[in-house]
Amino acid sequence: MKLQETDPSRAAVAAGTSGRRRVGTGGRRSFRWRGQEIAVGSPEHGALIARATEAKLLAHAHVRQALLATGMSLLYMGQSGVAALGRYMPLALMVLRFRLQNRMM
Repeated sequence: MKLQETDPSRAAVAAGTSGRRRVGTGGRRSFRWRGQEIAVGSPEHGALIARATEAKLLAHAHVRQALLATGMSLLYMGQSGVAALGRYMPLALMVLRFRLQNRMM
């Protein structure tokens, strides 16, 4: 999501074949995702983080097992002004963990 939709390396980064471990925004405060301009740190950005997190969990059993192994511990959510990942990822993980636990019961 952090690379421009027209960037030729975007598919390789998404597939994990680019050799890049992290991708930054290059200082941009927004990015385009499927034709929509998304502000970094916005609720829309948080929704994308949650969707990406869910996709990762659904695709990888070992990631689901690791999340379930955290039990019911609360995950730290950052303060306002903290990177969007620190604000939205913990909430997304707690919600997904709850949903996974309820499926298993």
